[in-house]
Amino acid sequence: MTARLLVTGAAGYVGRRVVQLAASAGYTHMVRTHHRTIPEAQLAGTPNAVDLCDAAQVAACFEAVRPQVVIHAACSNRSEAAIVPSTENISRAAAAAGARLVHISSDTVHDGERAPYDEDAPTGPCNSYGRAKVEAEQAVLSLCPAAVIVRTSLVFGIDPLDHQTRWVVNDARSGKLVRLFTDESRSPTWVDTLAHALLELGNIDYSGVLNVASPISLKRWDFGMLMFDLLGISPGPNVQRALLADSGMERARDLTLNVSRAQSLLQTPLLTPHQAVQKIRAGS
Repeated sequence: MTARLLVTGAAGYVGRRVVQLAASAGYTHMVRTHHRTIPEAQLAGTPNAVDLCDAAQVAACFEAVRPQVVIHAACSNRSEAAIVPSTENISRAAAAAGARLVHISSDTVHDGERAPYDEDAPTGPCNSYGRAKVEAEQAVLSLCPAAVIVRTSLVFGIDPLDHQTRWVVNDARSGKLVRLFTDESRSPTWVDTLAHALLELGNIDYSGVLNVASPISLKRWDFGMLMFDLLGISPGPNVQRALLADSGMERARDLTLNVSRAQSLLQTPLLTPHQAVQKIRAGS
């Protein structure tokens, strides 16, 4: 492909996989940004150290790269304070450059009480991360209205393990208490599914919100058991069922996403967690 691609957050879980798959898909003009964490040297594309919260640095990056497609994968729930300003800077720069912007958002923009959620459902987050994601979405819609906002859920993979699964596995192996909720539902999304969909969305005419996630939801307990089985781990008595009400945490009860619009729009198949596990086991 001749389109110039800019991927933010290449040191992050999703951004790294987007870069890997973009290279295998034939992108020959690709720049990847990072901030504090430096991606592995063998990762494809040209590295560019950019503080996305610095508008001047972002503008200079866009001036140098002149991207035609931008996949904004930077900023996780470990850097909430950066979510909004980085998105504002990226959105403003993408609009000025006439670049196609694909922005990653989250199911946590919803309150968890009126699932399943389609793209037009009102937002109502119950925690600070969700509120930051809503504000970032609003920035994209205001500053770069031609962009697509991808809402996804509980991204997982094993090469390497996603952060949440690694935390659960490490605690389970060390004997620490692990509580997995039996009354919290999410739509766990394989990182490869998401990365392929993001790359596809960079080249099709769609703007606004799009849910890209598993077509089925799972309780956190059931998803945890699926991942333990995939990894060949037999959980001990320290892995326990839990209820949200007993956790003392601000968490939504049911964030199931309706993905029918994405299924009709995308060629990328939206796999269930069980289908993804089959693909992982088959080595594809």
